[in-house]
Amino acid sequence: MNTENTNTAFTSHAEPEEEVHLKDYLEVIWRRRWMIVLTVCIIAAATAAFTMIQHPVYQATSLLQIQEEDGNGLNLENMLDFSMTGMGKTEELLSTEQEVLKSRPVISGAVTLSDHQITIDTSRSLAARYWGKLQALKAALLGPENAGPERTALAPETKPLQINVERVARLARTLEYRIHIRPDGSYVLSDDQKNEVASCTIGSPCQTKLFSFTLTGTPPKTPQNYPVYIRPQNAAIEHLKNQFSVSPIRNTKMLRLNVSTSVPDRAQDILKSVISAYKEQKIAQKTQTASNALQFLSEQLDVSERRLEEATAKLKEFKEAHPLISIPENVKGTANQLTDVEKTLSTLNRQEKQARFLLNSLTQDNALDKESLYALGSALEQSAIQSLGEQLSKLQTERAALSQHYTQRHPRVEAINSQIAQVKSRIRSELRSAVQALKREQNAVQEDKEEIQTQLGHLPDAEQKLMDLQRQVSVYEETYSFLLEKKGELQITKASQSGNMWVVEPAHLQSNFVSPNPKRNMALSLVLGLMLGVGGAFFLAYMDDTLKTPNDLERLTSLPVLANINHFEEFKSTDSDDTGHANLKILHQPQSPEAESFRTLRSSLLFTGIDTPKRSFLVASSMPGTGKSTCISNLAAAMAQAGKKTLLIDADLRKPVQHQVFQFQRSPGLVNALLQDDLVAALTGTVHSTEQENLWVLTSGDLPPAPNELLTSDRMVELLDMCVQNYDYVLIDAPPLMAASDSLVLAQRVDALLYVLRSGVTRRGTFQETMKSFASLAHKFVGIIINDVDLRKERYYYYYYYQYYYKEGYGGEKKKRRGSKGKRKGESSRRKTVDS
Repeated sequence: MNTENTNTAFTSHAEPEEEVHLKDYLEVIWRRRWMIVLTVCIIAAATAAFTMIQHPVYQATSLLQIQEEDGNGLNLENMLDFSMTGMGKTEELLSTEQEVLKSRPVISGAVTLSDHQITIDTSRSLAARYWGKLQALKAALLGPENAGPERTALAPETKPLQINVERVARLARTLEYRIHIRPDGSYVLSDDQKNEVASCTIGSPCQTKLFSFTLTGTPPKTPQNYPVYIRPQNAAIEHLKNQFSVSPIRNTKMLRLNVSTSVPDRAQDILKSVISAYKEQKIAQKTQTASNALQFLSEQLDVSERRLEEATAKLKEFKEAHPLISIPENVKGTANQLTDVEKTLSTLNRQEKQARFLLNSLTQDNALDKESLYALGSALEQSAIQSLGEQLSKLQTERAALSQHYTQRHPRVEAINSQIAQVKSRIRSELRSAVQALKREQNAVQEDKEEIQTQLGHLPDAEQKLMDLQRQVSVYEETYSFLLEKKGELQITKASQSGNMWVVEPAHLQSNFVSPNPKRNMALSLVLGLMLGVGGAFFLAYMDDTLKTPNDLERLTSLPVLANINHFEEFKSTDSDDTGHANLKILHQPQSPEAESFRTLRSSLLFTGIDTPKRSFLVASSMPGTGKSTCISNLAAAMAQAGKKTLLIDADLRKPVQHQVFQFQRSPGLVNALLQDDLVAALTGTVHSTEQENLWVLTSGDLPPAPNELLTSDRMVELLDMCVQNYDYVLIDAPPLMAASDSLVLAQRVDALLYVLRSGVTRRGTFQETMKSFASLAHKFVGIIINDVDLRKERYYYYYYYQYYYKEGYGGEKKKRRGSKGKRKGESSRRKTVDS
């Protein structure tokens, strides 16, 4: 035997690591192509199913242009007239209006206008929608006379089902009901327990204890069930807010408003309600001060009107009682002076009240009547009041702009607040001075009044009474006319306010639903499926540490690969009990590529013994199921076909199989021969000849309780020496190394070792552990056999040449299957490995 130490055979080459090329990645994809296709199909099918069960979402859109204030409105603070210029000012303006549109007051108003507390959901799934279109197309193809109600071109105009809310009680949570509508317009309302709540008809009120509403619209052609939702006020506000969105249009002063719902007509109605509520909110915001002024004038008008009526009634009553009394001509001039003085005193009194009203309003932000402040300053000829009012307006609007970006503690905001406080203090000082001046002037006018009254004191009491009554009526008439005129002016100004917005594009419904998008979903599912499939393929390739090809072994050992035994389908024997012969390709299908692989293995072994003849071979493996017994039986038959006297010994004394392969009885065999005294006679009676010339088989015999002790005995050594003397080659089938240590014992008794691994099954770690176990016998290893290689899956390009030559040439029969187009049976048809 060769005792040369060749431990280096178990170490990897010193060559640089093989560079990874694009074809290596393509090989991974091709090897797991069906997994990738299956992943893509599953993702696409799941996406299609999910898309079809979705209810389409429709969107209504509108465009609003936000206009900047010109500073001539009713408010002293022009809330949107920011002290900035350019695009920054526009961005602040649009940001503010976005928040106003989404504010609770606006959404709450939209809920009320759109009857959003009670809604009916008449939406259908996308699958039902497409089915309806299919039915409509079918009806259209049958002709106009057979076209049913699905044909919208011939169907009468219908109105969508809508609910007009009349009353909703205070609810703690959202309630869901079901409404069953019949074609005649009657419907039944049921709760979530399917209990009937009410029975009504379309167009008539439906009354319950918790709510009442009126259902309008065209009844369906067939009975339908729809869900109805009754929401509390807060829940309705949140629900509508989730359906509403607003976004600015870049480089413009316009906002795009969108409302998305599953009921198309409902989206348009809600958006119209939002715009209306927003407009009302803006008008109310701008006319707040005017409303306060109108309230003040209304109160003064009521007082003046009551006083005028009382004075007129007293004058009439006095004239009726004293028809002959009149004012002398020589006193009328003095009486007119007294009337003018009283009118002046009334005007001063009104101005004092106006100044006190503005002084009180100054304590609240955004509450000054700018026109009244200007009017008061003009009347008193105090331009300082007008100037300070303008400064306060600018400072307050600048603070509103800064508040969008900074907190109240920011230095810039604090500086503005300080300036506003100073201006307010100065305005209050000016108004107090104006009040004191008006008070002094009133006192002076009062003295003039008393002086004139003294001059008229010589008149008789009746004439003085008549003059006083006429003067009161004249003063009250003038005061009432002035207040009435001012009230009319404020009402006209208030009514003319329309907010700082313009509806550029009224609310309209888009022609098609916006979600889901079937084309986009399917495209994304294909991309996602492909990504997951390819990613999974590379992940499995990364996690797969099994050995498949000679390239995998090159990184682990320098031992040569003697043969690649490709995967083959088991031979179909005519004898139902002939299960062992199924894997003897070398005998039953000698022209097959698999048989040629075993002949290649035979040639490789014969060449290994040119310098140092090797007569006995042990075929070992790491684990059961590698096809070791199949390989050794076919190799023995190939040796015999080459004219070499070959003996196959089944030394797997734990789970022998060679007696099944060659259809022999297990006993007597190896164990029986070792236990007899005459070893020559024992071998003569236990060695079986086979149908193949030059091939003999020594079965295992009876299974011993301690196989290892029997294989390490001197009798085993003597038996092997005798077999080597009588046969050209002795092949020993040993148990797997991971199952028993018998292989290590037998390896010391043979000339050479062969290692069998199964492609895609034997793991790298298992192979390395096996090589470490045989490290002391490394010089006996002659090579490795890779068994069960799928040439169509691995990188064996000569597989196609095999198919051509052996299927059409050497086989003598031309078959339709060629190359990888041949239909391959599933994993269940992989050959039955008869060894453990």
